[in-house]
Amino acid sequence: MFFICILKLDGGNFYAGHTRELRERMSEHRDGKTVGTADRNPRLVYFDRVYTREEAADGEAYFKELIDKNEREVRRIVREFQDLIREVYREDTETTQTSDSVNAGGYRPPRYGYRRQTAR
Repeated sequence: MFFICILKLDGGNFYAGHTRELRERMSEHRDGKTVGTADRNPRLVYFDRVYTREEAADGEAYFKELIDKNEREVRRIVREFQDLIREVYREDTETTQTSDSVNAGGYRPPRYGYRRQTAR
């Protein structure tokens, strides 16, 4: 399992990458161990899981190109993702307040995710 991620940096710029260990990689970004994000307060604003390194590399390349050519679309993708996270969190909070069962239907798979159409 691999992750494709988008970080938002100070100044409003975005950074795209991929990793196998998302938490560990975020720590590296926050600790200034990554040149592209050092001293720029990186915040995770989007991620998606994929199964292979090839899919992750393709996703990273797709988002890097999108960041360069259509930042408005990147902002839309991030906004949709964050809206979904808030919705799931709200539903999960409401479910746990009204039911003893853990996550009784509160989680739904993402409506939107990176799925670039490629000719293979």
